[in-house]
Amino acid sequence: MVPSPARAPGAPHHAHHLAWLLALPALLAAVHAVALAGSIANPLVYSDNWTFIETFLKVALEDGAGFGDFLVRRAGVDHAQPLGKLLMLANARWAGLDFMFEARVALGCVVAGWALLCVVVLRERGEVPVTPLVVFLMAAVLVVQLAPASVDVYAYPMVLMAHAFYLLAFVVLAAVWHAYRGGRAWPLVLAMAACGIVGDDSAILLVAAAAPALLLAGAREQRLRSAWRVVALLVLVLLACRGAYALFGEIRGSTSPDFNVGMAARVAGLAAQWRDAWAWLATPLSAGLASGAALRATFGDGWLAARIALALLVGGLHAWFWWRAWRLRPGATWFLAVALMLLFYAMVAGVLYGRVFVRGTAFLDQGRYSVFYQVGIVALLLMALAEGALASGRARALAWGAGAALLLLQLPLALHAWQQVPGHRDAYAHMARDMAAMARDPLHPPAGCAVGIDVCVRPEATRVALMAMLVEHRLNLFSPRFQARHPELARAAGLLPQSAAPAE
Repeated sequence: MVPSPARAPGAPHHAHHLAWLLALPALLAAVHAVALAGSIANPLVYSDNWTFIETFLKVALEDGAGFGDFLVRRAGVDHAQPLGKLLMLANARWAGLDFMFEARVALGCVVAGWALLCVVVLRERGEVPVTPLVVFLMAAVLVVQLAPASVDVYAYPMVLMAHAFYLLAFVVLAAVWHAYRGGRAWPLVLAMAACGIVGDDSAILLVAAAAPALLLAGAREQRLRSAWRVVALLVLVLLACRGAYALFGEIRGSTSPDFNVGMAARVAGLAAQWRDAWAWLATPLSAGLASGAALRATFGDGWLAARIALALLVGGLHAWFWWRAWRLRPGATWFLAVALMLLFYAMVAGVLYGRVFVRGTAFLDQGRYSVFYQVGIVALLLMALAEGALASGRARALAWGAGAALLLLQLPLALHAWQQVPGHRDAYAHMARDMAAMARDPLHPPAGCAVGIDVCVRPEATRVALMAMLVEHRLNLFSPRFQARHPELARAAGLLPQSAAPAE
């Protein structure tokens, strides 16, 4: 192996300036993300949060929560989200169940995951001087992770919490490479155990992506035996986690009956949509950069042409990705890029199999799925950061141009996101009024109950029990601390029932 070149004289001073170059786009993206989340994240109980309150939080506060309660899922394609439940319980006990805190935790996970990726990239470079392009591309990774490709991700903190899984996935992948290179196995066992429990069935997709990526590296380096040992360890830990779900988990309630069908019905549903199959590629490829709603706001009637052009561009980059993956010597950054790209493909397949088969191809454009699609863009950037990926001057010039275009794209995305803030706040005021009405009279839901206040359509006994629990424990809209943090929602709610329990 050719020895790494020594660090050039004056490198510390040069690195100091590069650190500022790295910090600027990343810092701006982080500041913007915090500001946007603080303005548009819904702090109220919303949509699937009602299911978590019914099947977990009510039980935890009234009877105490055991390990199995954190693994509860609904029948059908559903995710237990035990970390989300733990966060909800802590939120209820110490913050009055304000989901704004969930958004802040999620943003912390984004930054932590990005920091880990940067460590992997920089450690692999060793003593090789860090170039401005490397710094620029590392900053671009965070920009992509925090980009408001869809405002729905920021508006719904539970969706933003997907980054907690990605953080664990990055840790697992780094530990996989460490073990493959002869490092200790216990970090991988711990990381995979945490990811297997927290990620639920998403951990299956992660292993399905990591295994072929590692085996490809092993085949390229003639170290297949080492790769197979690590893959076997991954699978064993995953099976142990699935065993924990089988032993301690429980099914409470169900997702939509449309989703709770067998494989044959899913395949038939997808086959019936074959004319729209082009969108199964175009939407995930483009929506990692800009959702359909953002494209409509920017290009008007020409949004579909813009989507197709964007998809063709990103599709071309995928072809470049696999060409470089085959030609480059595998390394830690290379492995993370390949595994994350395969994870992106697996998640798209999961949406097709779990939702699109019955809801139609347009369901791929649900804004919340942008958080899945962005993984593919991150993988492209990581491959560009892999050693030797940008060896020619032309490749480096194209990388600078692509990175600059990526940063410029954030301007219309941010503008579109902030334009949505007033409408979302009006919607939250409507939700607050309907929650208050439900608390005052749970037997008679208000007419035209706001979307997301799912308690309105629950059975009568469930409505009564859930609203009584929120009022009695002073949670969410009925918490004085919540009302102090969100006075506009308290005003919209009007007169609220009071708990008979001692004041907070």
